[in-house]
Amino acid sequence: GRNDVLSSKASTSPALIRKYRSMGDAIYANELRLFKQGKNSSSDEQWVENTMRKGTLKDRIAAMSVTLSSDPLHKFYALDGLMSMVGCSSSSNDGGRVNSRVAQLTAEAMEDLFTNTLLPPDRKLLTLAQRPLAQYENSGSGDNDNETGKTKNKKNKSSGKKSLSPRILLLWRFEEMIKEKYELYLRQYMAKTLQDGAELQKIATLRSAGNLLTSVPEGEVQLLNMMVNKLGDPEKKTAAAAGHQLRLVLQEHSNMQNIVAREV
Repeated sequence: GRNDVLSSKASTSPALIRKYRSMGDAIYANELRLFKQGKNSSSDEQWVENTMRKGTLKDRIAAMSVTLSSDPLHKFYALDGLMSMVGCSSSSNDGGRVNSRVAQLTAEAMEDLFTNTLLPPDRKLLTLAQRPLAQYENSGSGDNDNETGKTKNKKNKSSGKKSLSPRILLLWRFEEMIKEKYELYLRQYMAKTLQDGAELQKIATLRSAGNLLTSVPEGEVQLLNMMVNKLGDPEKKTAAAAGHQLRLVLQEHSNMQNIVAREV
């Protein structure tokens, strides 16, 4: 059931989504606890962890990138570190003020992580609201302590309910967490930089947006909207860069011509 998706006509109640999100968070917290208990850090890992805290700017970014790409599930905290360096904060819609050079170097690393590690190249990420959670409800409804296991199995089959593996729920919740981080990155760093950044920052961000739009389907609506909007930028170089990046996208994905034309 790992790839199960809710049918387009169905919907899941907010209460059920909150319930399974809470269950997924509890499983994830326990998984991290077990991972730390059974972990024997090598000298290389200790060196990388120390570099993340005390190294030079480029070394810190590289250490966080390596840490995250080596084990995204258990080292997800490294993404939070990178997000904070580009001014993205889940507690604020505005994000924090950061050094533009720091943000640009970090954004280059994050583009690589999103395209090569965190985002699937062939589909969009799914939230728990898009998963068929209702079919896992009441998987033992009507059972009591006096019934035999055989009777319980019959009831489960007759009710058509399924049991949800904790591992699958963990992966579903983790996918949702990645989606939330990526949306935050697009909204608080990329969109904000294209609106308020210096010309060179805007051009670099447009290049990154074009690469992301070409490589992964996630966030394509937001990315395309950002890029097309910059065609009318007062700075001629920025407007030209937007047009150039859109042409590069269409060279890779010619089937997007109608979509881009409508957006323009």
